[in-house]
Amino acid sequence: MARLSPDTIKSIKDLSPDWMPIDNPLDIWPALMKHGMAYVYELALKGLLKDTSVDAVICIALAPAPEYSHLNITDVIKKTAASLNTKPVVAWLYGPNQQNVSLSLEEGGHAVAFPSLPRAARTLAALHERARFLNKSRNR
Repeated sequence: MARLSPDTIKSIKDLSPDWMPIDNPLDIWPALMKHGMAYVYELALKGLLKDTSVDAVICIALAPAPEYSHLNITDVIKKTAASLNTKPVVAWLYGPNQQNVSLSLEEGGHAVAFPSLPRAARTLAALHERARFLNKSRNR
């Protein structure tokens, strides 16, 4: 796991309560409760995607029932991933509406959703191994 840069840590720490340790994995729940889900999620994701020590990001997000659509932040993930478009962004979506929210998240091709956290992690590991293989082949 990546060691977050001081700038990334500071940007999240500024939104979090004093007692909240900021590290990887990044827990932004207290900041979300104070400043709002979309604002904090976007700021955190931008910080992670700009952090040179971070190669990819796994987002954990709710896939709420339609009557709780205000809790759906997939538009924030899509927009942020598309605007920076530098690193893989995958999401583990949990909740009662995984299929519909996954389809929405994947529109545009800048993020991919998985039904479990282990599958998301295995996919990123496979991408990493593929990149290492391709780099090794090019350097021969």
